[in-house]
Amino acid sequence: AVVFGNHDDEGGISKEVQIAYYQSFPGCLAVEGEPMSGCGNYYLTINGADGAPKCVLWFFDSGTYDISSEGTYGCVEQDQIDWYKQTSAKLTAQYGKQLPGFVFQHIIVPEIYNMLYTVSKGTEDAVRGIDAWHDNYYTLNSDFTLSGTLGEGPCPPVRNKGEFDAWIDTGDIKAAFFGHDHVNDFIVTDR
Repeated sequence: AVVFGNHDDEGGISKEVQIAYYQSFPGCLAVEGEPMSGCGNYYLTINGADGAPKCVLWFFDSGTYDISSEGTYGCVEQDQIDWYKQTSAKLTAQYGKQLPGFVFQHIIVPEIYNMLYTVSKGTEDAVRGIDAWHDNYYTLNSDFTLSGTLGEGPCPPVRNKGEFDAWIDTGDIKAAFFGHDHVNDFIVTDR
């Protein structure tokens, strides 16, 4: 299974061509997905030993760059969020219960900054925020952090289309995994 982010089509090969290439290999589970923003928006159900689905893995193309916001990072768009909410509801109806979900996408959601402490410049282990958050410095918030290192200011999109809120409202997402920030490896929880 693969998920696309902001660097994947910088080399002149479209994401659509790349996913077709990946699909030529045995065991590839990635699909281009339904027509919507990005490429490779899809889900996979994971079945238990009894053959019944136990959880859903969600894959979102988090885009490339947002030229409407001075070239900041892309985000999951409203049509992708709508697809997720509608599909989650269909899966709940189909299986008679809401399955726990796990999100995989490249670019992190803006709400990550709500999970950090705002500190003074010069504070030990502090990093400077990026884009809309560049006026502040941050450290991991021990109230939310389970483990890991904050090595750079997280780089979410400036535009917030409400993806995180959709996860909360829908109620099925138990964890989300992001790969965008090169030197961050922290795990945070709001529970």
